[in-house]
Amino acid sequence: MSLRTLRRNRSAGFTLVELLVVVLILQILAVVALPAYLTAAKEARTKTANSNARAIASTVKANWMRLGATNYTSVITSTGSDVTGNLAKDLGGSIPSNPCTGGKVLGTDYTITSATTTCTIKAVTSGSCNATTTFTLSG
Repeated sequence: MSLRTLRRNRSAGFTLVELLVVVLILQILAVVALPAYLTAAKEARTKTANSNARAIASTVKANWMRLGATNYTSVITSTGSDVTGNLAKDLGGSIPSNPCTGGKVLGTDYTITSATTTCTIKAVTSGSCNATTTFTLSG
């Protein structure tokens, strides 16, 4: 084997130092980008949860006005506007999923507190979301 053949074989690949430098650069990029990505994902889940709670609040208010009710509790629990009836149908067939909890059950994933003339709706949070907004309806 001549010296020329030996040089050709050695220059055909990357050296260990070059590979280590590339791995180091990728690790630095990951360390910088990952926290920003996780923060953005958490904010997106929170905004989606707030948007879904706002949609539920708007639907409850629309049903309250449509049914001519004077009591939010009766609107939410009536057969004309319950979780499995018109309220879900008005929301496109089902209650929107809460991205903070992964579920879509009123009372579990969305807190609804109703009285005679007021109703509050809020998406339940977990460690994967920031605090969500409470929507208050009044008659």
